[in-house]
Amino acid sequence: MLFLAEKTNYTSWIFVGVLIVLLVAYFVWSSKSMKKREEERRKTIDESLRPGVEILTIGGITGVIVELSEDGRYFTIETGTEDMKSYIKFDRVAFHSIVIHEEPMQEVFEGEATQVETEETATEETAE
Repeated sequence: MLFLAEKTNYTSWIFVGVLIVLLVAYFVWSSKSMKKREEERRKTIDESLRPGVEILTIGGITGVIVELSEDGRYFTIETGTEDMKSYIKFDRVAFHSIVIHEEPMQEVFEGEATQVETEETATEETAE
């Protein structure tokens, strides 16, 4: 009986050891993949931060980049209306994303309007 109790004790320690090894391996693997993703993100930011690009800051301010510092640590954006423009200087970490404008659906609306006008004209001609 004593022999079985000692065997069970070693089995549980082996199980705990395997769990610890798996956890350590998981953390090492996830930290490497996080570093890789961060490096890719940093590279994308470096390529996309240039004058003329419209961006969104972490504070929710949108504007067009007008100037980058020589060391690339700061950027200046232009925001506001045509009459009242403001220039704000930000640290690079304030960058959130690039603003992408989707094309308006004007062509679809114009096509529908033409179809409605054609149907109305046809109805008026048949009524006369």
